[in-house]
Amino acid sequence: MIIDVRGLHHPDHLKEFRKHLEGLCTVNEEVEVLLDNSREDLKKFEMFIRSCRGNYKIVDKGDHLRLKIEASFSLCG
Repeated sequence: MIIDVRGLHHPDHLKEFRKHLEGLCTVNEEVEVLLDNSREDLKKFEMFIRSCRGNYKIVDKGDHLRLKIEASFSLCG
């Protein structure tokens, strides 16, 4: 699954991400998130993913970032 949140900034980029995964407690597939090249937005997104116990990698594509989140992370407390 690819979720494109380019053009959105905190907290809207997180809201859009969650909207795509609405109703799921555990995500059992790899998710790629396309983000603008903003350090502050990336930092907030990383904090959120870590709180979900998600493992991820960041790939810098020059004009945007691609955050690859491994399968099996939890959106429920």
